[in-house]
This record gives sequence, structure tokens and C-alpha cells, in this order.
Amino acid sequence: MANIVLVGFMCTGKTQVGKRLAAALGARFVDSDEILQERAGKSIEHIFAEQGENHFRQLERGVIAHLSTKSGLVIAAGGGALEDRRNLADLRRCGTLICLSASPSEILRRAKKGPVRPLLQVSDPLARIKELLTRRAQQYAKADYHIDTTGLSPGRAAAKILRLLSVVPVNLGDRSYEIIIGRGLLTSAGEHIRRLGRYEQLVVVSEARVWDHHGKALTAGLPKHKKVILPAMEDQERLKSFRFAESLYDELVRLGTQRDSLLLAFGGGTIGDLVGFVASTYMRGIDFLQIPTTLLAQVDSSIGGKVGINHPRAKNLIGAFWQPRLVLADLHCLDTLPRQQIRNGLAEVIKHALLGDARLFRYLEEHTEEVMRLYPPTLHHLLWRNCQIKSAIVSQDEKETGLRSLLNLGHTFAHALEAAANYRGLSHGEAVSIGLALAGRLACKIGIFADSALKRLLALLQAYHLPTQVPPIPISSILFPMRADKKRRGGRLRFVLPVRIGKARLVSDIPAAVVREVLAKGKGVGSSVRNMNPKGAKRHG
Repeated sequence: MANIVLVGFMCTGKTQVGKRLAAALGARFVDSDEILQERAGKSIEHIFAEQGENHFRQLERGVIAHLSTKSGLVIAAGGGALEDRRNLADLRRCGTLICLSASPSEILRRAKKGPVRPLLQVSDPLARIKELLTRRAQQYAKADYHIDTTGLSPGRAAAKILRLLSVVPVNLGDRSYEIIIGRGLLTSAGEHIRRLGRYEQLVVVSEARVWDHHGKALTAGLPKHKKVILPAMEDQERLKSFRFAESLYDELVRLGTQRDSLLLAFGGGTIGDLVGFVASTYMRGIDFLQIPTTLLAQVDSSIGGKVGINHPRAKNLIGAFWQPRLVLADLHCLDTLPRQQIRNGLAEVIKHALLGDARLFRYLEEHTEEVMRLYPPTLHHLLWRNCQIKSAIVSQDEKETGLRSLLNLGHTFAHALEAAANYRGLSHGEAVSIGLALAGRLACKIGIFADSALKRLLALLQAYHLPTQVPPIPISSILFPMRADKKRRGGRLRFVLPVRIGKARLVSDIPAAVVREVLAKGKGVGSSVRNMNPKGAKRHG
């Protein structure tokens, strides 16, 4: 996992909070001041007295540089560590910075009970605290999150941070909801639902294979519920059709489902899209809840309220914006997934990092092995940070009038590839991966994306065994579906393209000849694309 780095002034609780946090996360706790004293063979008080603050800061610099090369730690950094810009850069690169604070009077009260603080050995320690807080305010402000520990016990402060690391809010006014990330959420689903209000009926909609794997756990968490189990299908996109939407309407009518009912979408992205679409239209709209069971659904499709079904001519053409009341992302569900489905989800994580977070992109580069073996703390961090990126965009642009269109990075190509393949033989994650590679190549071709950045992108996709080349499909078959793409405006197709790692933008009026050239140069069989026979494949729906 990425390190959790606690920064802030002395006596704000970094050590005690850090120990409790590490115990809860199953991580190792380290205190930079303790390591420094071990290396120096003397206390901080003696270092200050004998060699001065400058020497102490040099020793501190060495400790921070060393810790920043590690992962899976909860680090308590010294109160003045961020005054050195190199320390700030190292700590930000290696983890999430959480700044603990307290009122000056509370800091002084705690300081009097603890060991000698060299910087407070003055006639007016309260004034000294205020002076140092003012001097360091700019550095502390650069932390990712801030927690005021005034009046909080270490246990309560740690619990507050744990919630911060497990709950991602989607802020949409009266349509706001939370994404809850953790393990064992299925068996406690009823508790989370009760917090939403009273529902006269709960109806779980799932797919046979998902129910076989996880239905027992969810049943334990939902004492009273009805269920509708759809058939297991090799091509799951076929579930997102008029046929299955109509059959689900029929089941809800048979069950006597009213507007005071709650639908639970329990499965991957296809189940979430189908159930959300039915919820948005049944009786002019009823509440629903997302319980995504695939990585792809947990990091992408369950968030943001885009619901819909496919048309034979285009994917997701018929749909609505209908926000869930809650998203429960139980990491236990990922334990039964085939590796291919894990890779599908990672394609979307890479997309979110490429468009919005260079730090997450670097983390994916540096922790490939931990990610691929689903190391729980690493997986939790990936999901948490990924959901924050998407939530921030959705919260600002719910219905894709501007900023949210950036989430379509790579998808103009991806959706065209899926349609050209008749939704057979090419998974959504594989299509997104190829789409990202093509978007990077197109951006590089028109001069807005550096060659070095493209190489990093292609290398990262390949490190996770994701395809980067166009499969053997006629280029004309790929270009044709782009004419029906939802991102087209005024007859002109727009692309979301990367401009650097961590930033993307909309680009219009790219000549068709350039797009065709990029597709032609990207031809070949991707490393994990299965054999396809698009001409002989049946259309779904």
C-alpha cells in the first residue's frame, strides 16, 4: 500500500494516533524521530544542545529520504520536517499526507506532560508555539487531508482517519451518497441500508454466478429481501438489453414492488447498468443501491449514476443519469475473480490516474507486483484513491456537460472497437486499454503529448498484461461506430486526449485521415486479446 504519513506540529498526536492506525490497517508503524535518535545514538534534546538544530535537520533529512523509498508504512514525521522542501516532495511521492493539528493551548498542555521539547525551552512557550505554527502553516497546508485532534483521544482520531480512508463522498446536493470500501461489507449490508431510511421491500437483482459465489454472505446481511437471479451468460453485455430490462420489469410487477422499495444491483457493471436503468424508469424512478462485485464495477461503473442498456448499433446508447443511494465495495468479492477481470478493472484505474493523478500513476508503476497479487492494503489504497478521482469529477459535473467528459479518455476508441467486434471476444477492459494506447498515440501525433509520456503509458499497460495494439478488425469497421458516439457535437467527433501524465483535455476537429493513420499504425494482436471473429459473431440485444 502507499504509505500513510502523519505530519503536523509537535504534540498533535502523530505517534499515538499512528500506532493505532497501523494496527487497524495491518501496517508497520515508524516514527521518524525515533529512527533519528537510534541512528544518532542520543536523544533529540542532546542533539539540539550539543550540535544545534541545523545538524538535527540534516539527520532528519536522511531519515525521511530513507523512509520515502519504503511502502506499506504508517509514518509519523517530525513537526518541522516539512520545512525542508525535499522532505515534502519525498513524503508526497511515497504516500498520502494527513496533517494532525490542535489548538496552541492544547499543544502546550500536552507538551507539559511529555518529554522535553527543545524548541519550547523559552520564557513564553505559548508564544513560541504560535510563532512556529505561523511559520509552518504554508507547509502543513500542502497535506492531502487535515484532522484537528483537539479534544479527541488517539483512538477517536485514528477512527476518524480510518473512515476517511474507507468512505468516499459523492457530493450532489440532495442526491449525495457515499462509496464505502472495505472487507466484509456484504454481511453488514443491512446496517448500512437502515441508515438510508425505511424501505418496505428490498429486491436483490443478481446474476447466477455472482449469487453462487456471494449470495450466502449477502443473505446473512439482509434478513428480509426478495431476489431476482438472472442467468449466467458468457457474453454479459447481452444482459444490458431491452429483453432483460422487460423481464426485470415483469418480475418487479409480480413481486408488487412499489416506490417505497429499494433495488440492489449485486454484480458487475452489466448488472449495475441494467438495474440502475430499470430503477430510473420503473414507476418513474425508485431508489437503488450498487453492490459491485468486480474491480471494473467498483472503480468505475458503480460511481456517478450513468445507467443504461445497449442498442445493437451502439453501446450504452439508451440510458439515464440516476444516482444510487449508496455504493458498497466489498474487497472480498474480488478474491473469486479471474485474473482477466482484475486486469479489466486496472485499465480503468490507469485511465483515472492518467487523466487526474500523476502520483497514482507512479504508484501503479512502482507497485505492480503488489497490485497483481491483490495485496489487501494496496488494493484498498488503489480503490480509495481511484474513487476519489471519479467522485471529484462527478460531484462537479453530474450530467456530463463539461468536466465529466474527461472520464471518456480512451473510450471513443474503446466503444468503437467493441461495436466493431459485435461485443464479442474483446472485454471492456481490453478495449479501454487499447483505447488509452490509441489516445496516447493520437495525442503524441498531434503534438500535445510527449514521446516519453507515451512510452510510460504503454509500458504501464503492458506491465499489467493489458493489450496496446488494435486487433485484426477492419479500420472502416472501427471508424463507423464513432459516427454514433455520444461525445460527437455538431457532426464533429471529439476526443479526450492526455496532455501529460495526470492531465487530459477535450480535443476537436481532428482530421479523419489522422485517426485512420493512428489506427493503422496501432494494428496487431494485443497480448491479452482473445481470438475474435467479428464477421461471424451475432449481435446482442
